[in-house]
Amino acid sequence: MKILFFLILLLAGVTRLSAQTSTEYIILNHRGYPSKVGFPVGGKIKFKWHKDGLVHHETIVALSDTSFSFIENGTELKTTVLFNEVARIYYPKRHIPVLSSSDKFLGGAAMFTLIDVLNQATTSRPVHVNSSFLAITALLIPVHLLSYRLNHPSYRVGPNHFIKLIKVNKTMKSI
Repeated sequence: MKILFFLILLLAGVTRLSAQTSTEYIILNHRGYPSKVGFPVGGKIKFKWHKDGLVHHETIVALSDTSFSFIENGTELKTTVLFNEVARIYYPKRHIPVLSSSDKFLGGAAMFTLIDVLNQATTSRPVHVNSSFLAITALLIPVHLLSYRLNHPSYRVGPNHFIKLIKVNKTMKSI
Protein backbone atom coordinates (compact mmCIF):
# COMPACT_ATOMS: atom_id res chain seq x y z
CA MET A 1 0.00 0.00 0.00
CA LYS A 2 2.84 2.37 0.84
CA ILE A 3 4.50 1.57 -2.49
CA LEU A 4 1.27 2.34 -4.37
CA PHE A 5 0.92 5.66 -2.52
CA PHE A 6 4.57 6.50 -3.31
CA LEU A 7 4.02 5.70 -7.02
CA ILE A 8 0.93 7.91 -7.14
CA LEU A 9 2.85 10.80 -5.57
CA LEU A 10 5.74 10.24 -7.94
CA LEU A 11 3.47 10.21 -11.01
CA ALA A 12 1.61 13.28 -9.75
CA GLY A 13 4.92 15.12 -9.45
CA VAL A 14 5.97 14.06 -12.95
CA THR A 15 2.74 15.18 -14.57
CA ARG A 16 2.99 18.65 -13.06
CA LEU A 17 5.82 19.81 -15.26
CA SER A 18 6.04 23.54 -15.81
CA ALA A 19 7.49 25.42 -18.72
CA GLN A 20 8.55 29.02 -18.33
CA THR A 21 8.51 31.35 -21.32
CA SER A 22 9.67 34.91 -21.39
CA THR A 23 8.12 37.59 -23.58
CA GLU A 24 9.62 41.03 -24.06
CA TYR A 25 7.57 44.17 -24.62
CA ILE A 26 8.35 47.82 -25.03
CA ILE A 27 5.93 50.08 -23.23
CA LEU A 28 5.44 53.81 -23.03
CA ASN A 29 5.71 54.54 -19.33
CA HIS A 30 4.27 57.63 -17.67
CA ARG A 31 5.62 58.58 -14.28
CA GLY A 32 3.19 57.29 -11.67
CA TYR A 33 0.80 55.55 -14.07
CA PRO A 34 0.95 51.99 -15.40
CA SER A 35 1.14 51.54 -19.15
CA LYS A 36 -1.79 49.82 -20.80
CA VAL A 37 -0.28 48.99 -24.18
CA GLY A 38 2.79 46.88 -24.87
CA PHE A 39 4.47 46.33 -28.21
CA PRO A 40 5.95 42.79 -28.44
CA VAL A 41 8.27 41.32 -31.05
CA GLY A 42 6.10 40.72 -34.10
CA GLY A 43 3.66 43.44 -33.07
CA LYS A 44 2.92 46.55 -35.09
CA ILE A 45 4.06 49.94 -33.84
CA LYS A 46 3.30 53.41 -35.15
CA PHE A 47 5.85 56.05 -34.21
CA LYS A 48 7.39 59.32 -35.32
CA TRP A 49 11.14 59.23 -35.70
CA HIS A 50 13.40 62.24 -34.91
CA LYS A 51 15.77 61.18 -37.68
CA ASP A 52 13.42 61.81 -40.61
CA GLY A 53 10.35 63.38 -38.99
CA LEU A 54 8.04 60.85 -40.66
CA VAL A 55 5.43 58.60 -39.10
CA HIS A 56 6.35 54.92 -39.52
CA HIS A 57 3.96 51.93 -39.37
CA GLU A 58 6.31 49.02 -38.80
CA THR A 59 6.48 45.51 -37.36
CA ILE A 60 9.01 44.99 -34.56
CA VAL A 61 11.51 42.22 -35.34
CA ALA A 62 13.94 42.59 -32.40
CA LEU A 63 14.11 44.30 -29.01
CA SER A 64 17.01 45.29 -26.79
CA ASP A 65 17.34 47.35 -23.61
CA THR A 66 17.76 50.64 -25.47
CA SER A 67 16.36 50.05 -28.97
CA PHE A 68 14.00 48.17 -31.22
CA SER A 69 14.46 47.00 -34.81
CA PHE A 70 12.19 46.70 -37.81
CA ILE A 71 12.51 45.78 -41.47
CA GLU A 72 11.69 48.70 -43.74
CA ASN A 73 8.90 48.30 -46.26
CA GLY A 74 10.13 47.29 -49.69
CA THR A 75 13.66 46.51 -48.52
CA GLU A 76 15.35 43.75 -46.59
CA LEU A 77 17.35 46.18 -44.45
CA LYS A 78 16.97 45.88 -40.70
CA THR A 79 16.74 49.31 -39.15
CA THR A 80 17.44 49.92 -35.46
CA VAL A 81 15.81 52.83 -33.63
CA LEU A 82 17.08 53.95 -30.23
CA PHE A 83 14.37 54.72 -27.68
CA ASN A 84 15.61 58.31 -27.32
CA GLU A 85 15.26 58.85 -31.11
CA VAL A 86 11.49 58.32 -31.00
CA ALA A 87 9.56 61.59 -30.97
CA ARG A 88 6.01 60.27 -30.59
CA ILE A 89 4.24 56.95 -30.06
CA TYR A 90 0.77 56.44 -31.54
CA TYR A 91 -1.35 53.95 -29.61
CA PRO A 92 -3.71 51.59 -31.43
CA LYS A 93 -7.18 52.92 -32.12
CA ARG A 94 -9.59 52.70 -29.23
CA HIS A 95 -13.00 51.31 -30.03
CA ILE A 96 -15.37 53.59 -28.15
CA PRO A 97 -18.71 53.37 -30.01
CA VAL A 98 -19.90 56.94 -29.40
CA LEU A 99 -16.57 58.44 -30.43
CA SER A 100 -16.09 56.08 -33.38
CA SER A 101 -19.44 57.03 -34.87
CA SER A 102 -18.85 60.78 -34.77
CA ASP A 103 -17.19 60.76 -38.19
CA LYS A 104 -20.42 59.30 -39.61
CA PHE A 105 -22.41 62.17 -38.10
CA LEU A 106 -20.02 64.69 -39.66
CA GLY A 107 -20.35 63.04 -43.08
CA GLY A 108 -24.13 62.89 -42.72
CA ALA A 109 -24.41 66.57 -41.85
CA ALA A 110 -22.20 67.54 -44.78
CA MET A 111 -24.23 65.26 -47.07
CA PHE A 112 -27.54 66.84 -45.97
CA THR A 113 -26.16 70.30 -46.71
CA LEU A 114 -24.88 69.16 -50.12
CA ILE A 115 -28.20 67.46 -50.98
CA ASP A 116 -30.10 70.61 -50.00
CA VAL A 117 -27.88 72.77 -52.22
CA LEU A 118 -28.10 70.32 -55.17
CA ASN A 119 -31.87 70.03 -54.79
CA GLN A 120 -32.22 73.79 -55.02
CA ALA A 121 -29.80 73.96 -57.97
CA THR A 122 -31.82 71.47 -60.02
CA THR A 123 -35.04 73.47 -59.57
CA SER A 124 -35.57 76.95 -60.87
CA ARG A 125 -35.23 78.43 -57.39
CA PRO A 126 -32.08 80.38 -56.43
CA VAL A 127 -29.60 78.43 -54.34
CA HIS A 128 -29.90 79.25 -50.65
CA VAL A 129 -28.02 77.28 -48.01
CA ASN A 130 -30.26 76.29 -45.15
CA SER A 131 -28.82 77.84 -42.00
CA SER A 132 -29.87 74.96 -39.74
CA PHE A 133 -27.93 72.43 -41.85
CA LEU A 134 -24.94 74.76 -41.86
CA ALA A 135 -25.13 75.20 -38.07
CA ILE A 136 -25.27 71.43 -37.52
CA THR A 137 -22.30 70.87 -39.81
CA ALA A 138 -20.32 73.66 -38.14
CA LEU A 139 -21.12 72.23 -34.71
CA LEU A 140 -20.07 68.70 -35.62
CA ILE A 141 -16.64 69.67 -36.99
CA PRO A 142 -15.08 70.35 -33.53
CA VAL A 143 -16.90 67.30 -32.13
CA HIS A 144 -15.33 65.18 -34.86
CA LEU A 145 -11.84 66.62 -34.28
CA LEU A 146 -12.09 66.04 -30.52
CA SER A 147 -13.39 62.50 -30.90
CA TYR A 148 -10.66 61.68 -33.42
CA ARG A 149 -8.06 62.85 -30.92
CA LEU A 150 -9.63 60.73 -28.16
CA ASN A 151 -9.95 57.68 -30.45
CA HIS A 152 -6.36 57.87 -31.78
CA PRO A 153 -4.18 58.77 -28.80
CA SER A 154 -0.54 59.69 -29.26
CA TYR A 155 2.08 60.56 -26.69
CA ARG A 156 5.23 62.64 -27.04
CA VAL A 157 8.29 60.81 -25.76
CA GLY A 158 10.21 62.93 -23.29
CA PRO A 159 10.90 63.33 -19.59
CA ASN A 160 7.31 62.47 -18.53
CA HIS A 161 6.65 59.71 -21.08
CA PHE A 162 9.54 57.37 -21.72
CA ILE A 163 9.96 54.03 -23.46
CA LYS A 164 11.26 51.07 -21.56
CA LEU A 165 11.68 47.34 -22.09
CA ILE A 166 9.90 44.90 -19.81
CA LYS A 167 10.14 41.12 -19.66
CA VAL A 168 7.07 39.12 -18.76
CA ASN A 169 7.65 35.56 -17.54
CA LYS A 170 4.78 33.17 -18.12
CA THR A 171 4.69 29.82 -16.41
CA MET A 172 2.55 27.18 -18.03
CA LYS A 173 1.76 24.12 -15.98
CA SER A 174 0.65 20.89 -17.54
CA ILE A 175 -1.57 18.68 -15.51
